Amino acid sequence: MSLANKTIAIPVSSTTAKTSYSGAIRSSDTGAYILEITWLDVDAITGTCQLHFTLADGTSADRDASDGVAISGKKVTYTLEPALYAAKGLKCWVQFINSNLYTPLQIEFGGIEVVPGGTAVPAAEPYPSWVAAEKLVEAARVIAESGRVTAEGLRVIAEGGRVSAEDLRVIAASSQASAEALRVIAEGSRVTAEGLRVTAEGGRVSAENGRVSAESARNVYEAYNPATPYVIGNKVSSGGSSYRSLANQTGVAPPGATWLLIASKGDTGDAGTITAGSTNTTMTGLVAGDGSKIQAPTAAQVDDLPITDPNSHFTTDKVGSAIQQIGSQLAQTGYIHGTTQVPTFNPDGTILKIEHKDSGDAVIRLDEFTHATNTITETRKLNGVLVATLTHHLDTLQTEVV
Repeated sequence: MSLANKTIAIPVSSTTAKTSYSGAIRSSDTGAYILEITWLDVDAITGTCQLHFTLADGTSADRDASDGVAISGKKVTYTLEPALYAAKGLKCWVQFINSNLYTPLQIEFGGIEVVPGGTAVPAAEPYPSWVAAEKLVEAARVIAESGRVTAEGLRVIAEGGRVSAEDLRVIAASSQASAEALRVIAEGSRVTAEGLRVTAEGGRVSAENGRVSAESARNVYEAYNPATPYVIGNKVSSGGSSYRSLANQTGVAPPGATWLLIASKGDTGDAGTITAGSTNTTMTGLVAGDGSKIQAPTAAQVDDLPITDPNSHFTTDKVGSAIQQIGSQLAQTGYIHGTTQVPTFNPDGTILKIEHKDSGDAVIRLDEFTHATNTITETRKLNGVLVATLTHHLDTLQTEVV
């Protein structure tokens, strides 16, 4: 006997990776079982489907559209060959190619009944369609309930997030109120400081006006005029002496209580003549502080005058020798009058040397430069003789003369 076609209805979702079917499948039934897998959460399946069966003895079989695997809407159907359920342990893997379903599905068939050969099999009743429908409804209910539980979990999580967000909002509002209070205090301080700044600026302007007036008064220096109104600080000359005004006044001639004497007129000296050329020559009419006559020195005496500055950098204590040293140093380190400076540069753009040439193109002085990381060493030769070495420190912007 053979069973009328029985649908093995298996409802799943697009995320189901593994399921099982425990309904009775008898090995003696031939061409009776139609595998029908329904994906409840899709409208229609796209692409192609392949079924991979494994049997208890380790063998396997692959089936696709050429073997009768069909896709219709959200269902995949295939009529099982008796060889597939001739023994227990049947498993099936469902996978799609170029489809909107990505999760491979594994199905285990646990209800296969192996009927021994020669044993009569009672006629079976046709598989009632309402059972399959009931299984689909129950599967849909289970999936819906799972979705509801998932949605409820998401709702609880969302509610927790909402409560946390509300707590943060309350904290932020409190912080905003505190910040506003601090802003009001800071604004009050700013207004107070601005008032003080305006007051200080007024004082500064007044002081500046006073300074300008005092500076203007200080810059006045003229011969006294009785018609001129003088202010404090004005300076005048009168009778060969100079005075500074101690009051705002007009028509009050110096000297007097309102005038400060700056310098008195000197006594008139004796008229005389100056004859140069000898050590004993005197400048008649010029009198020193002690009443003695002042002698006119010769050029040799001027050169022999001593340098009395204890901090002098000269290596001599005579004026004439010091003047010669100054001239030599200018020739060694400075610009030489009447020469032309001809620079030469390295490939990287840094200076290599500078030649100071006279009108005949002869090199009077040669400056050569050596570059290091933080220093530039400069050597200066005058007529071929080294006269100075300078080390320029790039990190401190200082120059060391050797």
